[in-house]
Amino acid sequence: MSLEQEGLFAGKTALILGSVLLVGFTILAGFAALDRAQRSRLEQLPDPSALNDPVVFFLPEASGTNSQTAAGLPVVAGTAALPAVPSASPVAVIHGVPYFAMLPHEWDDGRMRKSGRDDSAKYPVYRHIDQSDKLAPGFWLRFAPNRYLELSPKHSLK
Repeated sequence: MSLEQEGLFAGKTALILGSVLLVGFTILAGFAALDRAQRSRLEQLPDPSALNDPVVFFLPEASGTNSQTAAGLPVVAGTAALPAVPSASPVAVIHGVPYFAMLPHEWDDGRMRKSGRDDSAKYPVYRHIDQSDKLAPGFWLRFAPNRYLELSPKHSLK
């Protein structure tokens, strides 16, 4: 093989390697652009707990002839300073069933799990995780960090 043929072979090899690298970088740039365009969908991590949830339920005012004040409510652990909200009218409709506000409670946001939304799709509905790490029965609306309103399908005022 002559010196001229070796130079020609090296030139072809360099051209092929350069082309392969250019195509590789183009494909890589294309995938990076595609990833950036889909970032919001790809990096979405659904958090089923109530931690840092900005959506809160606005408490209704207590109404009816037997409305109670905070001092008149039965004492529930951690609720002494919370407002009284037994409601005469439903505050939420869940799966077509009207739910009435009962007593407010303090629960750790990390122990509450989103169970869906009310029928208006305005507020998330939560369920409490009990001591055995199972979902306890009942629905709750969050009205402040670590503060929840118990919901009942039965009217509480008589």
